[in-house]
Amino acid sequence: MKIKKMIPIGITAAAAAVCAAALVYGKYSDSGNVAYVYHNGEEIAKLPLDGSTDGKIITIKDDDGNENVIEVTDSRIHMKSASCKDQLCVKMGYREHEDTPIVCLPNKVVIIIKEKASGK
Repeated sequence: MKIKKMIPIGITAAAAAVCAAALVYGKYSDSGNVAYVYHNGEEIAKLPLDGSTDGKIITIKDDDGNENVIEVTDSRIHMKSASCKDQLCVKMGYREHEDTPIVCLPNKVVIIIKEKASGK
C-alpha cells in the first residue's frame, strides 16, 4: 500500500523537476544576448554575444589616464583589465546572461547584458 501512496508524490516531483529544468534552460539557453558597454553614462559599444564578436577587445581610455580593457570570448564578456585600485570589475569574471552587470565605478564603465529578442 505504501508504494501506491508514493506514486503520486513521485509523479509530482518528476513534473516539478521537468518544469524547473525547462525554466532554467529557457533563461540560460543561447538566446542571442547583447552586451552594452557604457562609459560616463554613454553607450560606446553594442556587442552581440552570439559568437560573432568572439575575440573582440575594446580598450576604453579617458583624459585622466584611466583604462579598461573588455574582451569577448566564447560568447561571454569580461573586464580583462582595469587601472582602478580595487579591481572588483576584473574579479567579477565572465558574464553571458542578464543576471549581474559588470561595473567599474572608479573608471565609470558599465557592461549590461540584455536579451536581443526582447530589446529591453
